[in-house]
Amino acid sequence: MSRLRNYTCSKCAGALIVDKDQEVLDCPFCGEKIGLAQFHEEDILGDAEASLRRMEFSAARDKYEYILKGDPSNFDALCGLIFAEGHVSSLAYISRIEKLRKCDLMKIYEKIEYALTNCREEDTAYFSQLLDTVSLYDEYRVLAAEDRFLKGEQQNQLGKLMDIYDKQDGLNSAFSDAGETVGSVIATVAEDTDEENHEIYAYFFLIAVILVSTGVSIYIFGVFGLFIPLVIAIFALLLRKFFVSQLESMKKPYREAVSKISTKISSNAQKERELEKKYEEAYARLKELDPAKKKEGGTK
Repeated sequence: MSRLRNYTCSKCAGALIVDKDQEVLDCPFCGEKIGLAQFHEEDILGDAEASLRRMEFSAARDKYEYILKGDPSNFDALCGLIFAEGHVSSLAYISRIEKLRKCDLMKIYEKIEYALTNCREEDTAYFSQLLDTVSLYDEYRVLAAEDRFLKGEQQNQLGKLMDIYDKQDGLNSAFSDAGETVGSVIATVAEDTDEENHEIYAYFFLIAVILVSTGVSIYIFGVFGLFIPLVIAIFALLLRKFFVSQLESMKKPYREAVSKISTKISSNAQKERELEKKYEEAYARLKELDPAKKKEGGTK
């Protein structure tokens, strides 16, 4: 059975007895058409706000749209519709600019324009400030995307630079690795399992090779044979230096790239901090323009 409730006409104060399921009432005394929503507006807005907090955005949107059918300029319903369409649970949720990343910005922009078209004149400043506030995210989003790209490119350049360092380390350790190998072979032949002796064996072997090669050179070439091992050693050192210098020159462009990227990342980080501060200031102005806050200030 439908419940009956008593309502009073807002124009002539005549008593209205209507079915609760009706949406539009006709006053039998003055003929005024009255939207039923205005009689229990607060209850519907309370339910809509609860749905919004629970992130039941579709249910909240339906309730706000129902209020706006009867009262197109209702401030709370216009705000709620913006948040419901943009998937924002409350104004406090977007107190920080990075939270807008999870919201539907296109829907927010669309419904703010709708609110600006339908709101009362005294509410225009609030919705204009809301538009200015959320619009700051456009620049922030570009910076954040660029920052992610730069960090990925920085890792790529660092990876290439580390590959060159690995090659240089391999070149530097080539002789010592060879010596360790020789030492290990000699230790194996000598049946010596003490790894500390491997390096000693390698040094002895190197000295022996130098002495033997010098003796052979003197035997074949006479006194001039003393210079042959020296020439070979100098050639080996020069060859090693050449390869090291080549690797160093290969490092240079990667170092410069990493340096430029790091500078750009630092610059973007500074811009992001400035935008965050600017957003905080805009958000504070937005809260000051809230009609509810103005009423509280007037009451005090």
